Amino acid sequence: MSQPERTQYLQQKISLEKNKSLVGKSFKTLIEKYDPKSKKFIGRSEKFSPEIDGLIYISPSTTLKINTFAKIKITAADPYDLYGTKA
Repeated sequence: MSQPERTQYLQQKISLEKNKSLVGKSFKTLIEKYDPKSKKFIGRSEKFSPEIDGLIYISPSTTLKINTFAKIKITAADPYDLYGTKA
């Protein structure tokens, strides 16, 4: 494994641990769009930076509206993104 590959591996491991620590917590989330392919809403916590942090993929809910805030409970995580449902 090359040095860049090792660095990326370690960064992904750290990011996954950080994201997993958020599972079970709820965040005020801006609902930015709906992805018909994944059938999920996509949002971003008010604590997340648009250019740096990942997204929150939200299971469909008839009460979510684009460009509004909703409280989202995080149910799963990967190294880059979070997954949740309306709290």
